[in-house]
Amino acid sequence: MTHLESHRAMTVDVRSTYAAICRAWHHTAIYTDSHEKLADAIELRSGERQTALEPVRRMQLAQVAEPVSGRSIAL
Repeated sequence: MTHLESHRAMTVDVRSTYAAICRAWHHTAIYTDSHEKLADAIELRSGERQTALEPVRRMQLAQVAEPVSGRSIAL
């Protein structure tokens, strides 16, 4: 038996859900307040740990992708 709440999306991910379901030997029952919201929450999170540098890397990549302003320098 597994109790998964969709409004606690930060605690639900693919790995924890898979582990909870696979521990059952004969029968699995999942209790939730909303199966649609739960499915969405699980899809958003893989369960892989993220380093503190990941958001920094994403920001750096986004800055590189931004167009340079149209200012010019007179020589």
